[in-house]
Amino acid sequence: MNEKITAELDLPGVGLGAGVTVGCLLACYSEPMVRCVWLFIAAAVLAFSLFTGKRRFLAAGLLLGLVSMTVYQTWYAGSLQALAGSGIRAQCRIISVNYSNDRWSAGRALCVLDGKPALIDITCDSVLDVGDIIDGELLLETAEQGIFTFSDGVVLSGEVTELHSRSSDFSLLYHLGNLRSKAAERFDRIGGDEAELCKGLVLGIKDGFSYELRRDILQSGVSYMTAVSGAHITIFIAVLCELFGKRRRRLTSIVSFAAVLLMMAMFGFSASVVRSGIMLMITQSAPLFCRRTDVLNSLCAALLLMTVLTPFAAADPALLMSALGVFGAAVAGPALNSIRRFGWERFAVAAKLKEAATVSLCAMVCVLPVSVSAFGGFSLAEIPASVALTPFFSAGLPLGVIYAVSGIPGLMIPLRAVMSCFRSILGFFGGMNGAWLPCENRFAVLAALLAPVLLVTFIYAADHARKALWAFLLDILLMLCLSFSDIASRQRIDFVSDGNSGAAVACSGRSAAVLISGKSACTEQLFRLMTREGITQIGVINAPQLEFSELSGLEKMLRAIPAEYVMLSDECLTAAKELKSSADAEFLAAEDVMEISGITMACAKSGSEIPADIVLYYGYTRSEPEISGAAGLALYASSRQEIIPDGAFNIHDQTFRIDLK
Repeated sequence: MNEKITAELDLPGVGLGAGVTVGCLLACYSEPMVRCVWLFIAAAVLAFSLFTGKRRFLAAGLLLGLVSMTVYQTWYAGSLQALAGSGIRAQCRIISVNYSNDRWSAGRALCVLDGKPALIDITCDSVLDVGDIIDGELLLETAEQGIFTFSDGVVLSGEVTELHSRSSDFSLLYHLGNLRSKAAERFDRIGGDEAELCKGLVLGIKDGFSYELRRDILQSGVSYMTAVSGAHITIFIAVLCELFGKRRRRLTSIVSFAAVLLMMAMFGFSASVVRSGIMLMITQSAPLFCRRTDVLNSLCAALLLMTVLTPFAAADPALLMSALGVFGAAVAGPALNSIRRFGWERFAVAAKLKEAATVSLCAMVCVLPVSVSAFGGFSLAEIPASVALTPFFSAGLPLGVIYAVSGIPGLMIPLRAVMSCFRSILGFFGGMNGAWLPCENRFAVLAALLAPVLLVTFIYAADHARKALWAFLLDILLMLCLSFSDIASRQRIDFVSDGNSGAAVACSGRSAAVLISGKSACTEQLFRLMTREGITQIGVINAPQLEFSELSGLEKMLRAIPAEYVMLSDECLTAAKELKSSADAEFLAAEDVMEISGITMACAKSGSEIPADIVLYYGYTRSEPEISGAAGLALYASSRQEIIPDGAFNIHDQTFRIDLK
């Protein structure tokens, strides 16, 4: 194996950081008995490494990570989960507000439950602001399972049933939120998707992203550019270091420290941003102590600091993608690029393009396991899109930060020009139908997990390089073949719900037929499902009960995923001409029953009777609804339908799919 990487693995920061992270992940996704087996294996490995004197820190980190996550899940999270379903009086400090109106607020709060500090999802029938301290009665429930719920350390959700008192206190987060709001208002002056890209690029605000913009970002595979991540801080500090020059390293380090803290506050304290901030502070402190900087050592040290005391952070997909991306781009990429030089590299532009493509390839392959397992697939256009967009990303980020802080009107012109180019290139790659490749086959997922291992083996293990290269190429080919084969033969029905209405999505290859049951269009849930599954064309949308107010949301979704036929209620058909101006579809009268692959599907209000193989009910009844004997499978979409008949399912509470193959 390469001597440099071997020596780095023996460094305390590298060994402990990598070991703790892997140990936390193993314990997080293992059952209690399996976790005990992992603990025994890790202890044996540590004993063997101490005896041989090899990889001691890596083995010690593995055991420490397993113990840390086990203690967290058993003692901390387990004791808090035991409080679910109970009521308790507690004092809570509001640290974020996700939604608020005159009558209801939802956000996150810090409180003390059962003698333990806890971060909970909180809802209250009053207006809440960041920094508020409330005293009230909480009804605790287990927090909804989500991709980032566990990794944020959230175990419980609490509903404030009675508010005793509320007071406000100084909150740094509140003032930072105001600064971010003012910066967002400045970006709004730019207008269009360019303004939304600026807010996503600099502030991490993605609420205003249109469906078309979200589709293009997913298809291009550059979500890391438009969602605040560690790359943003890295680029900004790199520009800052170039401005100060290499001769004034101590001054550069001091200024960089202050800039990192400012950027973390502006970008938001996400796991990826915190990782990048810690890593950069370690890197920039090296000149102050007359030390050389090392990317891998700094990266693993940052992971160690984040995971040893908060082991749940190791399960954050954004953190894992950020860390693996840094390893691929800054460690493996340059090593792969230096393996072979070509004659045409004497031209500077050609050499830079080769380097950019190589670095993008390594970063893409290294994050592939997380992308496939957490987000369901990857983009085939990621490498060319990254190479094409990086210059505009690197130029737009510093301009956006300076404009957000200063508000200098003259910066709007170059910033708008840069972001217009960014949006055009994004639209080009995002318009490539089929660029997003969903990977649901278990063997394809295993191939994705194996790909970075084989690539790293090829780069660093010279004795096995040829075999590793062929194995890597065959592995990628197998993953692609399995994924394309699954898409071509896909025949199934997926169900989604927004808590009031529901929708059935019958997938056939990359096309779909949609039945919407209820007054709302479920556009957000439908869009997420169809983009994740790589749907590029909708054959028919049937929405018998759709209200007129929901028509605009449906129109916006159809701009991103076009439909051939749209079947609407009588109320909505009168507005079909206006909709047709922006959605190229034929409009027909909706029907309560439709047939898909020989299966009759119907939508009806909860408590009513209608004969069909599958009936999707909207609305709710307080008592157990009656089901007609002629009805087949009964599915309920409302989150308020707590009592359901035997053999029925509530699609809001659980994922439901019917395979038609």
